[in-house]
Amino acid sequence: MFIAKREDGSYYSLLDGKPIPNSGPYFCPACGGKLQMKVGQKRRPHFAHYRADCNASTERESLYHLEGKRQLYYLLKKYGNTTMEHYVIETRQRIDVLLETKNRRYAVEFQCSTIPATLMVERTKSYFSQNLFPLWILSKKRFQNTLHQTISSFEWLYLNYPTHSTTPFFISFCPYDKKFTYIIPYFPYSQQKAFILSFSTENLYVHSFPSMKLPFYWRKRWVEYKRKWRYEYCLYNGMIALKKYCYQHYGVSLTQLPAEIGLPVPSQFFMQTPLIEWQAWLFYDCIFTVPTGSIIHLPSVVQMFERRVKEGKIKIRTLPLVERVDYTNAVRQYVEALVAIGLLSKKMENIYVKRRSINSNANMEELMKQDERFIKAISLV
Repeated sequence: MFIAKREDGSYYSLLDGKPIPNSGPYFCPACGGKLQMKVGQKRRPHFAHYRADCNASTERESLYHLEGKRQLYYLLKKYGNTTMEHYVIETRQRIDVLLETKNRRYAVEFQCSTIPATLMVERTKSYFSQNLFPLWILSKKRFQNTLHQTISSFEWLYLNYPTHSTTPFFISFCPYDKKFTYIIPYFPYSQQKAFILSFSTENLYVHSFPSMKLPFYWRKRWVEYKRKWRYEYCLYNGMIALKKYCYQHYGVSLTQLPAEIGLPVPSQFFMQTPLIEWQAWLFYDCIFTVPTGSIIHLPSVVQMFERRVKEGKIKIRTLPLVERVDYTNAVRQYVEALVAIGLLSKKMENIYVKRRSINSNANMEELMKQDERFIKAISLV
């Protein structure tokens, strides 16, 4: 903490100047507990509780976190008024930095440690209830500097997707280079793996940011992953239910799933269940057994999808910062992808026709050639 309360009710900030060790005692503005001033050689001067039982604190503050919120306090001043460690009486929460602009008030949280998902969701809802827009900024240490990113279930909670934006993104910050890094998971291909784009800047983008082109090689990488999935990943124990369903009802092993399954869609980030798996459920439920020339009604496909969600076969991500979670977009995009590869044709809004049959006897070599051919017709833009 950088802000403390004196006995006379006035506040003392370690951000304003050099610490005065003998000017105490100091008290927590939130819980009233006694604080100690810590002045050392390595850490920036700060306050700490004698006892770790403050109801406004949920975690210990590391040097990285202290320096991060200090830098954010100064960097965000160009966007509006900033207040360090603002205490919200109604919700009994202490915000790292309160940012007040002409149009909105932001609760800026620099999140370095892992906290329970329930706590993050609860804090987010309470900020919204006080007309505060939660701006969660993750530590840059959480992300690797790679094109393939491992994103944990905890980190997915912090995904931003404003209603008027076309791109979901994470915001991270490093207090040492004083820059924000934006991570765009343009194609999450498994539960915790995604192809990403990223860029760093001194500017804060909250609701949108400059458009970026997808790398030309993403299709090749996806085909490589799908090949590994056919030979290895489909054998994992987590796919027992799908494996049993496909084999018992259709005599198909997961290694030989039709190439029409596993078509990338822009809204995959809504799905916790990996792309190939949820599309396999949907494909066999709604597409595979339908005769050529028959009508496929999109609302019926969505209804079947929602049934699989209720059964627990398909899981949707928890995304507290997304204003409107509409996972049915991914279903619609998959149906449109089937149009792009020539399996379906669109007659009118929500009405499709099956144009051809599906070769369920193709060998592995033929399937992988189809994977390569179909991906060329798919776009993530």
